[in-house]
Amino acid sequence: MTDRYSFDGAPFEQDIFSHFFLNVAQANVAAAERYGEDRAAIAQAVDRAILTELQVILPSMNPAALLGLRAGFPDAIRHPAFGRAWLLIREAASHYSDFLAISSSVEPAIIMAALDIPVIPLRGTDIDSLAPPTSDVDRLLELWDTPPHPIVGFEPASLDHYFLVSGSVRSLRRCLAGDPRFQPLRAIMGPSDFPLPKRPTGTCGIRPKQQGQRIGSVWHKDNSDGPLITIFIGGWMEDGRLCDDGAPLHQPMPMRILEYIMRHGVLAMSIVQKPSGKT
Repeated sequence: MTDRYSFDGAPFEQDIFSHFFLNVAQANVAAAERYGEDRAAIAQAVDRAILTELQVILPSMNPAALLGLRAGFPDAIRHPAFGRAWLLIREAASHYSDFLAISSSVEPAIIMAALDIPVIPLRGTDIDSLAPPTSDVDRLLELWDTPPHPIVGFEPASLDHYFLVSGSVRSLRRCLAGDPRFQPLRAIMGPSDFPLPKRPTGTCGIRPKQQGQRIGSVWHKDNSDGPLITIFIGGWMEDGRLCDDGAPLHQPMPMRILEYIMRHGVLAMSIVQKPSGKT
């Protein structure tokens, strides 16, 4: 059942662009097996696969524009470690894991780099970073080479989306309805956005940031001495500075969020192909 997602039983790929990333990952693996240590040949094979897949998805787009799209993909997608990482996380997502899981494996970091989300290695679950943000896969492999492995982290304030992970829809609805800490979130979501489930279940999602919004992160426990139930990851940029009045500027990457981006290829493409250029 490797094509099914553990938490909803639906196919892992949710749109044609998520199939695009899967096909490119498979082409990456095949190229690595064929060309071994020849990085240039692997990169060329992946570029051919990217162009072929784009021609299928966007048959009316002119060749120059397609080449421009291909050029916009980060170098990490051409690294021989990318394909294996993508397929491993996809396979792992067909099995149960904690809803608020984070990772100390290098594979999620490699996928983030391929999606143009710079990675910050964190010391355990602390906020201390071990190195500056990077999308260099060789550097990531080096950082994760020796135990204890760091936690995969990122700088959410610098990204264009808010991220939500909740282990309980009912708890999230209560927070949005009456918890004053969640009042700023009501500008972008409300209880009605999360219908009451028939059985206990969680949810995750992503919302685009609007220009000028300043919504900080919020963390919720149903019981003060209990586990985290809901994480809303916010933050914003101001005069070139990272800002967040509710959480550290460096945070672990929730696996549900990374899986969400992998499953929804249109979202992944919007992150990779930034209209204003790389940041």
